[in-house]
Amino acid sequence: MHTFNGFHDNTAVNRYTNQCIVLKVERIDRPPVPGDKALVCVQNWDGSEAEQVGETDAWNFPQGSRQHWVSEQSIVYNRSDSGSWIGVKLNLKDRSELILEKPVYAVNLALNAGYGINYARLHRLGGYGYVGIEDHTASNFAPENDGIWNIDLTTGKAQLMLSLKAISAAQGITPVPQHTHHYVTHLSFSPDSSRLAFLHRFWLSDGGIQTRLMYADPDGSNLQCLLEGFLSHYDWTDENRIFIWARKNSVLQRGRSHWIFHLPGIKQSVPVIKPIVKAILGKKIKSGSTFKIVSVVDKAYADFGEELFAGDGHPSYRPTDRRTILVDNYPDKAGWRRLMLCPVSKPKIIELGRYQQLQAEPDSSQLAKATLGVDPLVLKAFTEKHFAYSRSGIHCDLHPHWRWDGKEVRFDSNHEGHRDVYTINVENILDRDNG
Repeated sequence: MHTFNGFHDNTAVNRYTNQCIVLKVERIDRPPVPGDKALVCVQNWDGSEAEQVGETDAWNFPQGSRQHWVSEQSIVYNRSDSGSWIGVKLNLKDRSELILEKPVYAVNLALNAGYGINYARLHRLGGYGYVGIEDHTASNFAPENDGIWNIDLTTGKAQLMLSLKAISAAQGITPVPQHTHHYVTHLSFSPDSSRLAFLHRFWLSDGGIQTRLMYADPDGSNLQCLLEGFLSHYDWTDENRIFIWARKNSVLQRGRSHWIFHLPGIKQSVPVIKPIVKAILGKKIKSGSTFKIVSVVDKAYADFGEELFAGDGHPSYRPTDRRTILVDNYPDKAGWRRLMLCPVSKPKIIELGRYQQLQAEPDSSQLAKATLGVDPLVLKAFTEKHFAYSRSGIHCDLHPHWRWDGKEVRFDSNHEGHRDVYTINVENILDRDNG
């Protein structure tokens, strides 16, 4: 079977036992379809034999089942129940379960709380959601009764903390169109658990996506927009700053968000207008993407490592001292991905390895099932082959993550022809570099 962890921010390592939560599946050559199950397993850090502790139909290859350790002997993950996505808190000692009313994305151990989102909506709007359950909010652009949920990990009860309507109405630099579908993803807490960040996304008339980096206190108060434009993966630098791959809004992007683009007839003309505007504005609409460090205090930002990183990746700071960034990058044309460290004080690339992605074609024969519930306008942004590939396990980002003590790192890969989780000891490398 194939083994994987999923996204780089899954807190899937037990600091007391060094055990990890992984998922196991029979095949990786196509996206999951309704009814596909993944085994939820607990595995030693060294990759030795994994013990199955559950199974789930709420999973995908990029994000896993958002599995987390919440105590020395308890984990949470997601699955379906009676036609809804839910979360499960599992006690590994006695195998007792607490059903969580909403599925979990992130956890705040200081508050004994999970934070959840609508995975049916996420799937419908092209994010990494779960296939197989209808999005009952589909008729609402930004519903008042859906958004980010606070889940009590003692009782399993969930309360709506921030609605999509409130998030979409939060003021930023550029006006946010209301007659388009909004969703949230990538929830993450600061190292001291005192602040919550997440990405707010919405589709534009020409098929593009706009993203805003949002900040709030753990109870949903003090909601603010920190940055907007083309934004993707991030980690907290410290309690006051966020490290994120970003390109600020260009002139063209700001125009695309304007209300006039949603008038009858304008939407249909955007694909024709866009190349003309680009040709006229030329360099004015070009702004390079790079990692940036953004302050949640005053919203100031600065570029980081412009000459070092050729593209986006999945960054995370060493948890023990936050002096070193672990990051990967996307495959080049030959499928090679790099695993890297970067010291913060004197930025440079320390390459840990290069791993070639499995060279195989995805199986598209069940694509209709895999895309069940996805908005037709969203599907227009993909070719069938690209959707099948990007949601399959053949497309395998390294998604590196740290052990809690910062001495070793793990990453997903399929460079040996199957998907598995690999481990590298970096302690000597860091000691040598910092010495």
